[in-house]
Amino acid sequence: MKPYQQALVLNELVNRTATYPELSALTGYTAQTVATWLKEFRVRRLVFVTAWDGDVRGYPTVPRFAWGPGREDIKRPSMSPAISERMRRQRRKSEA
Repeated sequence: MKPYQQALVLNELVNRTATYPELSALTGYTAQTVATWLKEFRVRRLVFVTAWDGDVRGYPTVPRFAWGPGREDIKRPSMSPAISERMRRQRRKSEA
């Protein structure tokens, strides 16, 4: 990531929370590139998960990050067994 994009990401995380797609739109990089970069931040405990946003189906699987050295991630809400089973069936169906 170039220094200007790094500055944009840091500014966004320090001033508010952001998800992978939001940071991707801000920097112009793919969500995968942003995720790789944030993974490095998480290993060094510089960013943390503040909330879990819903994906297109409404399941809380999209992490929302903020700057906060040393802070702990909040846990993702657990899904009911029925929702877990539905997701498992969808995965099997898409693999077939």
